[in-house]
Amino acid sequence: MFFAARPTVRGEPAGPNTSGASPRIGGFTIVEVVFAVGIFGLCGLGIASAFLQSRRIAESNVFETTALTVAQGFLEQIKAMDYAVIEAAVADPTNNKLPTLGIAHDGLGGTNVVPEPIAVGQKNAVGIFEGTTHRGILIDLQRDKFGKATIPRYMKMWVTPTLTDLLAIENRRCIEVSLLFEWEARDLAGNAVPRQRTVRIVSSNVPTY
Repeated sequence: MFFAARPTVRGEPAGPNTSGASPRIGGFTIVEVVFAVGIFGLCGLGIASAFLQSRRIAESNVFETTALTVAQGFLEQIKAMDYAVIEAAVADPTNNKLPTLGIAHDGLGGTNVVPEPIAVGQKNAVGIFEGTTHRGILIDLQRDKFGKATIPRYMKMWVTPTLTDLLAIENRRCIEVSLLFEWEARDLAGNAVPRQRTVRIVSSNVPTY
């Protein structure tokens, strides 16, 4: 008499376990779990690092744009001054500051326009915080859960105006105004790094309309 052999099902032992060892149950080993956690951790660190760098780059751009706006504001004020005022600053820069205006911050989001004259040929700190000796340009205000301003974020900034009389150079009655402006930015590591740029205009004795 002949009997047909029963087919073996995949995953089922082909015969009785005669070795005495327990059958292996499918799953992950400790090594595999640790390896997977390590990969996910590295991916998370890379994403966090990229996010922080993007934030610092964006913050650096905000600082530079703000500094340029402030510098252009001073330059436009000088451009609008009477030519005799600029001539006096060229002749005696020590006793004749440029009569510019600045913005004073009260630390709560309010601002006031106040006199902020700048000396020619000197490095002038700009930005005023009312009631303090602190100088800087307000960038942002951190607020609490009630919407009240609490901690101001500011940027240190300086301007150095230079006036060059072009009469002896080009035989023209005009003055070149060069404004070097510096600000304190942050690099990708969060360290304070000084940056600087220069803007220029030419002020002439010819009236403009």
